[in-house]
Amino acid sequence: MKLSMWIFADWLKGYHPKLQIQSGKMEIETVRLFSQNNISKDNTLYIGRLSDFFPNNSGHHVVCSNRNDLIILPVNDIAEILNAVIEAIEFYSKWNTDILKLLSHGCLIPDLLKRSEKILKEPVFVLDSGQRLLAISSLYHDQYVDRYWHELAEYGSTNIDFILKFNQHYAKNLFQIRGVYLVNEDILPHKTYCYNFFLNNVWVGVTNILVQGESLSQGTLDLFTAFCHYIDMWFTSSPQQQSMLFLDSMFHFALSNQECDYENFNRHLKLLNWQFDDPKILITMVNTFEQYNIHTHLCHTINDLFPYAYALTHDSYVCVLCNLNQKELSFICQDIIPWLKKSNYYGCYSSPFTDLKLLSEHFEQTKIAAQFSPQNIGEMYHTQDYIMKYGFTVMKQHVQTTLIHAVVTQLEAYDLEHQTEFSHTLHMYLKYERSQSQTANALNLHRNTLTYRLKKLRELISCYLDNPDTRMNLLISYELLDNL
Repeated sequence: MKLSMWIFADWLKGYHPKLQIQSGKMEIETVRLFSQNNISKDNTLYIGRLSDFFPNNSGHHVVCSNRNDLIILPVNDIAEILNAVIEAIEFYSKWNTDILKLLSHGCLIPDLLKRSEKILKEPVFVLDSGQRLLAISSLYHDQYVDRYWHELAEYGSTNIDFILKFNQHYAKNLFQIRGVYLVNEDILPHKTYCYNFFLNNVWVGVTNILVQGESLSQGTLDLFTAFCHYIDMWFTSSPQQQSMLFLDSMFHFALSNQECDYENFNRHLKLLNWQFDDPKILITMVNTFEQYNIHTHLCHTINDLFPYAYALTHDSYVCVLCNLNQKELSFICQDIIPWLKKSNYYGCYSSPFTDLKLLSEHFEQTKIAAQFSPQNIGEMYHTQDYIMKYGFTVMKQHVQTTLIHAVVTQLEAYDLEHQTEFSHTLHMYLKYERSQSQTANALNLHRNTLTYRLKKLRELISCYLDNPDTRMNLLISYELLDNL
């Protein structure tokens, strides 16, 4: 394991060292007694007396040197300092060996953190991209550090109100940073150093170490960085994580109508107890606010609570694939709607399908419904209710000539001139399939009044309403008028 001069300075702090550290790189692997005849190596810590390094200085204090960095100790016993440095190297090398062994045996992140608690003595917690807790320092688990820490330890996640506030001010910038960075108390209750994790340049999580005193030493930050590198290794090597990433990738490809290995997609869904021919629906959830990691938080919640569903974020949507063999649609809606309301989303769901190759088609339909639905928070809309509205909008945008039936144009002009409602009456009459009772109810008219209007209508128009093609043309004309 490679260590820095700052780490050795912390290890030797009982000797009250004087520090002259400018580089402090994490590159020291071994220790040697200083000799003028030695060729200096960057990976070696050299120990000698002050007079060995500076011939014009007659001091006998012990000096630890690497490159141009110095730790000057007000003691004369070189052997004592050499043994202390060897102990440090052995201590941290053992940590490195144990961590690598854990990683090779498919450990979980809490295992890595538990083994590191003698190294990182401040509170540490690891979150995924949905602000869901992956690990927390057990030494502090039962202690009240602050409200944010308590919620993580108690509930395994932060509350949505905090995430919304965090997103509004900080998330997009902070979650792009590489390496260790400081988050001040105006964001979190304590000063906190953070380290982001990325897979294929996609942000997948963050580790935080809290500053309970005035500050953390640079040596502690170097060890925190080393710990985060181990978590990086876990993200890239964990078989379960890789499997879920593969499933996410296949889901993304299928939604985007890109080349997708559907056989493998089905095989990975089978790990969730799904069968190839299970009927499915796609729910697309929309939130018009800028959410960033709220999407991921909602996905994790759905995946944790509802075994019949698999959710991910795609573009600006939360997409949820649901298995209708495991739960009926009405009960799925009962499960999902409270979370839509709580998180300020609305949802659109597809018609049932079995073939995953149809996923992109149903996704496009749910996006259409999302655009043309009332978009009320906490509501679920069926795609089939909005396809016609979309079709009429496309016709209006791309058809240059008028498609409005002449009878409709005639009645609209007549009503405008005479302040009547014959056109609307005809529309309702056709919409309710020429049922006089339903039409009268829709228009809030007495049946005799409607009978009179229909008689007058037949005198005004020249078309034959018993012809189904004529009725369809008239209805389409009214739909086009409604969407103008």
